[in-house]
Amino acid sequence: MRPIKFLTIIFITAFFLSGNFASGQVIDKKPDERLSKISKSLRDSTRSNPEKYLPILTKELTSDAQDDFQKVKIIHDWITTEIEYDNEIQLRRSELIRDTYDVLKTKRAICVGYCNLFNEMCGYANIEAVSISGVAKNVFMNEDNMPEKFPGSNHQWSAAKIYGKWYLVDITWNAGYYYKKSFTFRYSTTYLFTDPQDFIKNHYPENEKWQLLEKPVTWSEFRTLTFVDPVKKLSLNKYTLKGGINFSRMYNLYIPEMKESKGFDISFSLNKGLTNELGLEAEFTYDHSSIDQDLTSLLPSPYVNTESNTYTDPETQERILLGNFDMEKIGVGVNLKYHLVNETALLPFLKTGLSISMPFSFNSDQKGMIVRNGQGNEVVRVKDFNFPNQLLYGVLISTGVDLINREKHNNSFQPLLGLELKWSFILNYLDMFENYPGDGSRLKSYSINLMYYL
Repeated sequence: MRPIKFLTIIFITAFFLSGNFASGQVIDKKPDERLSKISKSLRDSTRSNPEKYLPILTKELTSDAQDDFQKVKIIHDWITTEIEYDNEIQLRRSELIRDTYDVLKTKRAICVGYCNLFNEMCGYANIEAVSISGVAKNVFMNEDNMPEKFPGSNHQWSAAKIYGKWYLVDITWNAGYYYKKSFTFRYSTTYLFTDPQDFIKNHYPENEKWQLLEKPVTWSEFRTLTFVDPVKKLSLNKYTLKGGINFSRMYNLYIPEMKESKGFDISFSLNKGLTNELGLEAEFTYDHSSIDQDLTSLLPSPYVNTESNTYTDPETQERILLGNFDMEKIGVGVNLKYHLVNETALLPFLKTGLSISMPFSFNSDQKGMIVRNGQGNEVVRVKDFNFPNQLLYGVLISTGVDLINREKHNNSFQPLLGLELKWSFILNYLDMFENYPGDGSRLKSYSINLMYYL
């Protein structure tokens, strides 16, 4: 089968795999599309008579949700796109911003009202949610301008219990921002199911248990933490199993009619994230390939059997199999992998690196190839390599795509499967013939690999 057919089959397979795995796992930074299905009459009825219609609205919103994470997400989305933050002094002093029904009627609230509404809607969806009071730190607050002792709460956020575990949510901060006496809706999921390690950098609860950390942070430590907006993090600290088909070509001016050969490779790699897009990969590889020579135009000789492609030495009567032999290599490599992060479940990547490999067995006993000399052609024996006779230095360039899954509980994305097209080049020469003074051979190959992330 020609290489292009292999490539086509693998890409088609990956396409269908991605269709199956990506359902519900696309990186969703937009409000749930089910919000648009809520009729204007139900919205108006909820505002005019929230006590009666809020349970109906919540049921309508969450009826098609696949799990409790999606239920919380769509409740979060409805509130952050419907309720406007209000910083008017007279409103802040009133109970309107606290009572859930008044919040719905006015479509205005501050943090307390956002939390109360969120908690009540979660209750109608059979999800436990609580409000958390504490200090919220903005980008202008630091150790120099914050009090040395806990000053009392200035903000409120929520926690939702999903499948027995608590997750942090700040509805207010995800709704938008207040600037120059006006509120601007700016939907975000930055503070939805945020990793507690990130949440504590700008939210300090009165009760330390709501830090959700094994080792709680003290107020003194919180004052020194730099404000950082959590980001959607791509988890690059993974192990990877990889295997696929490789196509190799030997380049040597003294070897005529070399053919492209097929083989396979497998590898195991450890990955370490350097940034949200860039990772460092240490890779251990094994590959097998067949080195082939087209003997059609080279065979005629009284010592060559064209049926078996064998050569019989006229002096020793030793028979040598011509034209192909198997080669195995093991190696290690260090690579840099860069992901082109986007808004879909398929993340393209580019990778480059350096490798060292050793051909530990050619399986070449009684095998040879035809090479050119000054007078014509001659048969030379292929070396039978023993580990570790020779080191080969190489470089690789690869491109591909990773299928990722959104980790709903910690604001990160996990690679699941990958498809890679890799080109590799041996920089030094492979010394492959016995008693032959000609230059060695350079080996170039490309491979098509499927990757599974552990």
